[in-house]
Amino acid sequence: MTDIEYMLSDVMEPHLYVIRKQKRENPEKVTPMLSYYLLDGSIYQAPPLCNIFVARIVSFSSILSSSPPAPPPPPFPEGYTPPTTTREADPIIDQGSS
Repeated sequence: MTDIEYMLSDVMEPHLYVIRKQKRENPEKVTPMLSYYLLDGSIYQAPPLCNIFVARIVSFSSILSSSPPAPPPPPFPEGYTPPTTTREADPIIDQGSS
């Protein structure tokens, strides 16, 4: 019992049927090859999963590359002074060598 077989894998009556083409290696092992779906009387071949991932990644990267850069941050409020970057001397740390 080793050959190519077609199996009805999912059913959502009366509109959708999913058929899987698979290769049976032995009575316990099968290798899926293709999937087809019948939708309202028309038969379509489902794309392989890797093609779906590639299409999504390409679409996402094109969206990212066409998006404008982020706007600059708003100005500081009036009267705000940013903190100084100079460090105050810590008497415990800066005692020097004894």
